[in-house]
Amino acid sequence: MLRRIIPISAFASLGYCERYFYMTQVLGVKPAPTRAMRAGARQHSLSRKLDEAKRFGREEIPALKERLCDAASVVVLPREALRVAFAHGGYFFRGQVDKLVKRGSEALVLEEKFVFRSYGKLRKSHEYQLSGYCHALKAGLAGYAFGKATRWLGKGMFSHLEVKYMVIERHRLTREVLFASQPKSYSAKTFLPILERAVGILNGEVHPDRNEEAMCERCSLAQACDKTLR
Repeated sequence: MLRRIIPISAFASLGYCERYFYMTQVLGVKPAPTRAMRAGARQHSLSRKLDEAKRFGREEIPALKERLCDAASVVVLPREALRVAFAHGGYFFRGQVDKLVKRGSEALVLEEKFVFRSYGKLRKSHEYQLSGYCHALKAGLAGYAFGKATRWLGKGMFSHLEVKYMVIERHRLTREVLFASQPKSYSAKTFLPILERAVGILNGEVHPDRNEEAMCERCSLAQACDKTLR
């Protein structure tokens, strides 16, 4: 029996700080929205609207599924149209991919991040989140979103493809590209231990640690974290 649903985006917080992951996903603490989070949400909404005209209609879904399964096809899905999910360790992980580009035998998961300044590198938090999406594409379910509804296309639809991921960081006010990572191939060997650790934290079997990316002085949960996890 599945315990509950965990957003795949939560892997970003696991890569940023395991304590943050524990506080939000186990204790259910909801951090107050910051100015940066609100600005990022507005920019993601704008990106979605810019791609709205490219959305496939319901009647086009069978043909879309056929093209995605065709090893020679080229398919560019509009932003936030692809929903993915997988079950592991009694939990159901699900999320939506910012953008997917399939060219021949490769599928690229592309994530937009809206930041004030870039670190100029692919961060661990990015890798954890994007690897979660890639794992779902390889071993889980993929579906096409129509507003709040999703037409699930099938399981392991991308198992025959090499799945890669990359991050594009844009300025959260001007949308100027600050950094674009090189596409990196998904590795199940690398991601599965991360997934197991996440399940261990969710089950209370693993004590969450502070990660090297953690910036406690800027964290909105720092005070609650210090009281809860000593």
